[in-house]
Amino acid sequence: MGIVRRQKRILKRARFPLRRSKYANHVYSDHQHVILLALRQQLRKSYRDFCDLMEACDSILNELGLERMPHWTTLQKFSARAETMRLERLLLACLDEARLRILHLAVDSTGFSSTAASYYYTRTLELRTGERGRPRNRRLIRHHIKQTTAVETRRQLIAAVKGVEVADLGRGWSLRTTPR
Repeated sequence: MGIVRRQKRILKRARFPLRRSKYANHVYSDHQHVILLALRQQLRKSYRDFCDLMEACDSILNELGLERMPHWTTLQKFSARAETMRLERLLLACLDEARLRILHLAVDSTGFSSTAASYYYTRTLELRTGERGRPRNRRLIRHHIKQTTAVETRRQLIAAVKGVEVADLGRGWSLRTTPR
């Protein structure tokens, strides 16, 4: 119950809109979706398992003003269409809720492959044979996503996240901020 009340305060402080669009289905509000997603993250459950678990938790559903738990695909689709700017406002409101005057930040970056293809597969595509039977070097295009995260170390709160798509085109690196 404490996490639900804290999330309500944070949503109010961030001035997070109740609904993203005036044409939205008015069965569930965006506040309810965000709080349910935060609970799912806290419990480390899949969407299906979380919805099955929450159907038995009447007190949390009553606190959120829900008569029934949304279907797991509803939460999944809301998570997929969440806008970055709104999520950044929630991060800032969460830091404001912690009432920290001085931030002790740690910054770290990591890279992800943006394709599911293995290195071996992409390498063999690169070395296809030419017309006379000798190996022909083909230009291999590699795409990576670089994520940089800043974390407040005392409370272990995420302060900022930045994603950049990096492409090695064989003739130099190209950077592009990930859209969303």
